[in-house]
Amino acid sequence: MNASLFPWSVNLLQFVIVVYNYVAFVFKYNYYPFKPLFAFYILVVYKSLSKMSYLNRSDPGFLSPLSDTLDPDQHPTRFCPYCNCNFPLRSKHVRSINKCVATFDHQCNLLNTCIGEKNRFTFITFLIWELFYHFLSGLIVIFCNPNFEHLKVTVFWADKINSFMAVPISFFFFVILFVLFVFSLSTAFNGETQYENSKGELLFYIKDFGDDCFDDGFYVNMANIIRVQKQERFEIWNPRKGAHQGAKKKSVFEKICDNEYYSCC
Repeated sequence: MNASLFPWSVNLLQFVIVVYNYVAFVFKYNYYPFKPLFAFYILVVYKSLSKMSYLNRSDPGFLSPLSDTLDPDQHPTRFCPYCNCNFPLRSKHVRSINKCVATFDHQCNLLNTCIGEKNRFTFITFLIWELFYHFLSGLIVIFCNPNFEHLKVTVFWADKINSFMAVPISFFFFVILFVLFVFSLSTAFNGETQYENSKGELLFYIKDFGDDCFDDGFYVNMANIIRVQKQERFEIWNPRKGAHQGAKKKSVFEKICDNEYYSCC
């Protein structure tokens, strides 16, 4: 069982937001002109809640001093002074739970868990389902008006306080989650974690080998995230000299912002 990082009320709030919107749509709107869309919305709600529940209970890759210690003479390692052990590179000791997490990415406050080697891909898919959820929540409220033919939209919205609340709330969460999704995908494509991206050369292996020392190209990088999550053992990472010896390599996100993927300019 995952040790608690933050108050359990954070998870309850997440659950209540999703369930409230779902119940409001099911019981307060009796006509949906786009039934396939609403059927897909039900699937999205189920996937969002199931992924949320899984991540909250998942093992992000807790390292055990008894079974996961490496010999520093044979493998690149990171010594943890708290666990007094040599663990694989890219791991980090999380003080709030007093454990080391393999390929540590970040602490997720909203999910009350760590994101690491064994649940990072699931976290990315969770963000995708959440984006669908908040987008469809606003879309259904706007277009699924039971009296659309006989009632002006302004009157309908004034009469339905749930509609007035749901759209801006959904838009707010959609924007936040979209930014988080783009950042998560950008770091994944570039073969780094959010923790490595934020710390940079403060990490000794980034300082010695560069910020692209684990970059194999974004196709292989994404495949590695899926592979290391499914395999039973923890990945032993070996950094190598890369493109940082010349000009600093641009991230996928930077290339998109610089218009390098979709323009001839």
